[in-house]
Amino acid sequence: MTTMTKTPASAAQITFYGSLSATFATRMGGLAGTPEQATAKATEWASTQSMKTVSDAITSLKDKIAAMPKPAAPVVEVGYYATEKDTFFVTQSKSTGKSYAKKWAVKYGMKKATWVYAPGVIYSLAGQTPMTLEQAKAFGHSHGYCIRCGAQLTDPKSVEAGIGPVCAGYWS
Repeated sequence: MTTMTKTPASAAQITFYGSLSATFATRMGGLAGTPEQATAKATEWASTQSMKTVSDAITSLKDKIAAMPKPAAPVVEVGYYATEKDTFFVTQSKSTGKSYAKKWAVKYGMKKATWVYAPGVIYSLAGQTPMTLEQAKAFGHSHGYCIRCGAQLTDPKSVEAGIGPVCAGYWS
């Protein structure tokens, strides 16, 4: 008599199921707990299941999420925002008019920083106030780059101000 063993769920499946559970909890408006609670519970459950069982659960949860109405994107004022970890630029899509966020990104040795699309971040910025000119200047002092155009601050007047004269004009 042979015994068939089931392949345990992969780490990627467990992680994905956890993130789907967080999305589901968010869409449920807290009825399924916080996203963090949903992730913890889902990953704990998935880590004890077979690959097939978790695969079926992923498919089921994806279908449930797809059937739910998508939350409306919040209206967030165009501007620059600082969180504890990152800095973001909020702009509006020219085609849809919806707000979206880009994350500040600078690689070592670059003379110019860039803004990289940050999916979903717009929801966490809702209700926050954009940076003032003084905050933008402080950013330039601490990072050495102009927050608006991303240029490295090299002109002595711009270094002292924390922002270039052209970019400072956009705050008025």
